[in-house]
Amino acid sequence: MERIIEAINYEPKPIIIDEADYLISGNKIELIREIRDETHCPIVLLGEGQLSIKLRKFERVHNRVLRWVFARKYGSNFGYTHISRKLDKSILKLSVI
Repeated sequence: MERIIEAINYEPKPIIIDEADYLISGNKIELIREIRDETHCPIVLLGEGQLSIKLRKFERVHNRVLRWVFARKYGSNFGYTHISRKLDKSILKLSVI
C-alpha cells in the first residue's frame, strides 16, 4: 500500500476504477478510501446501478462522494458517451471519492 501511495504522490492523476462493485465485497473499498485520504487524488468509481446503495454501509466512503452520475442507456453504448461528457466537465473538480 505504501508503494502505491508513493507512486500516486510522485505523479498524481485521477484514478478511474471500473467494476467498483467488486471492491465492496471483502471491504477492499476501504483501501481505496485510504489511498484517497493519503494522496488527495480524485477517484472515479464506476459500477452497477446499486453501487450508491451498496456504499451506504461504508459511511466513511459514502460521505466522501462529491457527485453521483448515473448512466442511461443510449443505443448500443449504454450511456458511456453521456457519462464521458459529464466527467470531462467535472473531472478536475473532483476532490473526493
